[in-house]
Amino acid sequence: MDKKEISNLYEKYLRGDCTLKEEKLLEDFLESFQHQKIKFEEENEEYKNNRGLRILNNIKFEIQDREYKSVWKRRVLKYAAMLTILLVSGWIIYQTNLPQPENKKAEIAYITKSTQKGQRLELVLGDGTSIKINSESELTFPEKFIGNKREVFLKGEAFFEVKRDEKRPFIIRTENVTTRVLGTSFNINSYPGENEIQVAVVSGKVQVVSDENRKTDAVILTAEEMATYHKGKKDITKSRHDSDLTAWRDGILLIKGENFTEIIAILERWYGVEFQLKKPVVLESEFYGRYNNENLDNILKTLSYAGGFKYKLKNKRVIIY
Repeated sequence: MDKKEISNLYEKYLRGDCTLKEEKLLEDFLESFQHQKIKFEEENEEYKNNRGLRILNNIKFEIQDREYKSVWKRRVLKYAAMLTILLVSGWIIYQTNLPQPENKKAEIAYITKSTQKGQRLELVLGDGTSIKINSESELTFPEKFIGNKREVFLKGEAFFEVKRDEKRPFIIRTENVTTRVLGTSFNINSYPGENEIQVAVVSGKVQVVSDENRKTDAVILTAEEMATYHKGKKDITKSRHDSDLTAWRDGILLIKGENFTEIIAILERWYGVEFQLKKPVVLESEFYGRYNNENLDNILKTLSYAGGFKYKLKNKRVIIY
């Protein structure tokens, strides 16, 4: 019998219009369904943990505890209870066999790769995306990409060469900014504590969005373009860039007119050292330098001439005096 036939027969029974043959048909059907429900319970280990099943277990057949004035009322309540089991059990079986939505947060294992000062790291993700992580940075990504997107989380600086996938965009989440691509190469600089976040594109197309103003602050970048998010103003500006911005991935250190305090921070991050100043240092003129895998001592010699100081380098500590 289909759903409509069962419903019609049950309504007819409640009105007292069923023939003996129809009553027997309804009773046989409900009894048959009970056997199917029992079999379902035995074959499903998680049956008793299902919320709907707990509802079934709590159904109290009050017809066993009450006195009714007529046999007809008792039989009506009996079949009403049995039909309740039929409907609820049917719902449970239906829900159990539905494909369950993915609980990504619970099921996906995440991996975090980090670098200390003076370290750089290269890795390839499961989708073929190649990433170079700069010093004092952290990248978190899933062990395996699942679903319709590829999402990672970055603190610090990294260069991405994303494997193209039209169906699954690659998303990088940083402080205040989300970067979305299909397949391209670009650099992201997002160190905590710094005033700006920079996204510079080498090839392809990239979308950069402010997490605070998604509708108004969204820019599309192509090759040799960059977006700068200003943390103070909470806005994004678009401009051109040159290859210097990504020179770090080739082992090239650039100093481009920063003050002495900023230069110290650059050298600490690049070489993994700590500076200790015994005297204040002010550069008489702007300092520029391009160093290709240069050792720290050579840079300090050049810098000491410009700043008029002496230094000692010992055990990852630089003492300025």
